[in-house]
Amino acid sequence: MKSRWIVVLLGMGLGLWGALFEKWPISDAYASGLNAPQVGNAFSSPVHSDAAAVFWNPAMLATLTEIQGMMGASLVYLHLGYTRDRRATYQHEDGFRIAEPLAQSDIDFSKSGLDSAVSVDGVLGTFGGFLALPIGDRVVLGGGVYVPYGAIVDFGNDANGPQKWALQRAQILSVYVTPSAGFKITDWFRVGFGTSLVIGNLALSRINDLAGTDLIGDALADDPIGQPNDFGTNAPPSVRELDVLSRPVEISNAWALGYSFNVGMAFRPTNWMDIGITYTHGTKMRFKGEFRLDMNHPFFTTDLVSQGLEYPPLVKGDAYVEFPFPTNVRFAVGLKPAEKWFLQLEADWFRYSEVKAFAVTLESKDLAQPALGIAPIAKIDLRRDWQDTVQIEALVSHDLSEELTLGFKFGYHSPFSPDSTVDVSSPDGNRLIAGVMTRWDVDQNWSIVGQLDAQALLPRKVTASDHDLANGKYNLFLLNAGGSVTYRF
Repeated sequence: MKSRWIVVLLGMGLGLWGALFEKWPISDAYASGLNAPQVGNAFSSPVHSDAAAVFWNPAMLATLTEIQGMMGASLVYLHLGYTRDRRATYQHEDGFRIAEPLAQSDIDFSKSGLDSAVSVDGVLGTFGGFLALPIGDRVVLGGGVYVPYGAIVDFGNDANGPQKWALQRAQILSVYVTPSAGFKITDWFRVGFGTSLVIGNLALSRINDLAGTDLIGDALADDPIGQPNDFGTNAPPSVRELDVLSRPVEISNAWALGYSFNVGMAFRPTNWMDIGITYTHGTKMRFKGEFRLDMNHPFFTTDLVSQGLEYPPLVKGDAYVEFPFPTNVRFAVGLKPAEKWFLQLEADWFRYSEVKAFAVTLESKDLAQPALGIAPIAKIDLRRDWQDTVQIEALVSHDLSEELTLGFKFGYHSPFSPDSTVDVSSPDGNRLIAGVMTRWDVDQNWSIVGQLDAQALLPRKVTASDHDLANGKYNLFLLNAGGSVTYRF
């Protein structure tokens, strides 16, 4: 579940890019699913007693009886592949027929069927630190700084491939700073809560198809130009992806602050069973950064000056990107059927249906075209219409000795992105998860955990993409290698 957000964040419709503290050298890679870091370690969960309960279930903090510190790090490898399948009619990219019907001579018959495959491979590093401090017998304070969501992608040599209108390069990271507290109500019942400051940074690069915006369509149709056209949000594929209206755009150095909270409960009905449930409230992030829009084409700079359309070759200004991190509920049961065996079952519900669209606002005096009624502010909603997901995972561990524990994990995650809006910025689907982890209790103070887990997207073929924008074949593979060190004072 930790890695699903790589895709989610990648899935910002635009594609997102930028680093929180520095740029990660990812060669030609991104992390559409690369945002799958591990928080805490592979054993951490809503029913596991460790300092990472700050994130997983703050009620479990109240099970700790000694000061505990945890530091963890993770490296995530991502492979994303996409083969576009054009199923509609397109005109030649150097053409400019602004409305249907098209003459046979205008149709580009080579833009049909499967296009060349594009792919990215990348690596993302993340970190996390947690501290738990018992105060008396019934209260444990906790705190954590961690990166639950992060993603990096760069299509590199494929940047101008058939996916360029969705994404060329993107990166996003978020850091949570969370103080928490857990309370022991009875021997079998505990509660906890935490509040988080969320710090985010993003940037992106893509080709923006102005044919799919109402802004250009209305400007051409209204006086003084007066040219009826099919441009707009529902523009047919036949007038899209033209060189004239395919304008490179970058958003950089965009920062956001958000706030969230989580509450949890932990039950121990018997000495061989633990039950945990956690609610994490969603938060709406509003990133503010800078944008650069390349309008260096005679159509925008010189051809229609007499009719009031005149852009500078490069439009610069402020950019705002708004989208929510959705609410989620985690439920887990931990069982100890035998002395050396432990079984954990976890089911999570993510309210991705809260994500209807990503709102993008561009502000610049250079955008204004007074004669055409175009304001210096442009607003674009990137429709997502995501759906709720269920994520199910099982963990089985066995104590090989007093010092060494070996565990295995298996799981399934349902998809959040429907066929209508999926693209390479949110290449989600049905996922299978498998992993192995080990814990070495060096002594009564030190513990070391290592893990290796993989996620694979079942091959996804999309044929119902809105306006034929992202039909094709998708594949995604994630490999996460991480570990943590815990010290008990």
